[in-house]
Amino acid sequence: MPCKLAVKWTGLFLCVPVCAFPQRLYNEASDRKATEALALSQQLLSGQVWEKALSNLDELYKLRQQFVFDSTQATLKSEWAAWDTWGDVKATLDRLPTTPPPDRGRFDKEIASLKASRAEAEAELDQLRAKLLQDRTPEQVRMVGTWLERIGAAKPLFDRVLKLEENPAVSAANMEAAETSKKALDGLADLYKNFRTDLPAQSASSIFLEGQIRLLELEQAHVLRVAAIQDRLQAELVRVESLRKRSLVLLGRVGAKYPDATKINESFAKAKTENPELVPDMASALYHVAACSARADLPVRLAAHRESLELRAQGLRRDAANSAVYEKTIANGIQRLAAYHKGGVRPQNLAAFIRALATAGLIPAILTR
Repeated sequence: MPCKLAVKWTGLFLCVPVCAFPQRLYNEASDRKATEALALSQQLLSGQVWEKALSNLDELYKLRQQFVFDSTQATLKSEWAAWDTWGDVKATLDRLPTTPPPDRGRFDKEIASLKASRAEAEAELDQLRAKLLQDRTPEQVRMVGTWLERIGAAKPLFDRVLKLEENPAVSAANMEAAETSKKALDGLADLYKNFRTDLPAQSASSIFLEGQIRLLELEQAHVLRVAAIQDRLQAELVRVESLRKRSLVLLGRVGAKYPDATKINESFAKAKTENPELVPDMASALYHVAACSARADLPVRLAAHRESLELRAQGLRRDAANSAVYEKTIANGIQRLAAYHKGGVRPQNLAAFIRALATAGLIPAILTR
């Protein structure tokens, strides 16, 4: 009786659809092809290609930065060589652009707009967090939780905004900081909202969901990097403005002793005997004005290069993330296919099983019924 039952189950196993169980009969040729495909899929990973492309962009930025520095140094030397009188020095400083302080009304309006942008970004993030955790598998919940920890990278931006809101001193620097922060917060709010709208349903695969979350993380990091570039620009412009103010102070000291029409060489010769304590200030005034003239547009040029390369790098990061999803999906399918073709009853095992049944005299008996 047990042998008859075993034979009946064997027949049922051989007749059910292929998709219901692993492979029924082992096929050596299919197994070999699947193994070769698996080996090829592991060689098609493009991560190193994207890393090399990003590395090339870093090298390009270094070359561009060096070019900007070299041109700045040439400008400094040319300014220094063109001066004949102290009036020439003052004229150079007067030609440099200055940023007037903003009026109180416009500044207060910008701070109020900044608060609204911060509240909107925080609300969108809360809604996104809720939808990410809604109706997900345990595996997806763990993955989302890991990403939510990394979302803390945006916290310094929110903290800086809160600090700016608490101490809104009217200044050009704070005005620029408010505008830059507002732009970054608006970008984050749109990013969170669009991702929440396009978020896949529970039925989406974990690989697809992981890829989408990775893209969101990349986009958030890009927004923060662009904001950091603008913050650095404003900090460098503040240093240039400080340099300009120091130049005005030094030129004022020199002008109290020597009129604008005085030749620079003659004033130094006189100062050595008449006002030796003024000689360091005279030399410092020349250096400060030349440096201020050379650096007037240096922060803007560097920021333009940084932002241009960041946009190109973000495109590469985006393509790399999309490629990783495709590669992982293909690799996952090939691994499953290879595992499927590894299974099944091998011909020699099936033959031995049939011989055993024939020896016991069970097969003829079953076939006659």
